[in-house]
Amino acid sequence: YSIMNLFANPFQLNDHKKTLEGTFNPIGCGTPGRILKLCQIDALNLSATRYIIIDLLPNEKNFTCLTLPGVAKDLMTFFKEYANPYITTSEKNHIKLVFF
Repeated sequence: YSIMNLFANPFQLNDHKKTLEGTFNPIGCGTPGRILKLCQIDALNLSATRYIIIDLLPNEKNFTCLTLPGVAKDLMTFFKEYANPYITTSEKNHIKLVFF
């Protein structure tokens, strides 16, 4: 499998959108902020997503994505506005959350 780059580097946001258009990658990896921005500009579609994996390992300063203020806010906004409809659905192919 190829892994879709959902990090800000090396892309400007509009260039990132163009790169993602018409592509399908079964695996994507990125920061909550960039994933949120890609969803906000309709560059990322979650309809085929089955798992969202949240990395909770602390960084060198002992922060996680849930304790860094800006990152935690972006993550919660992403869940509330974009992922929640796919998480709470009763369909068998709904998104499952994995905390690592």
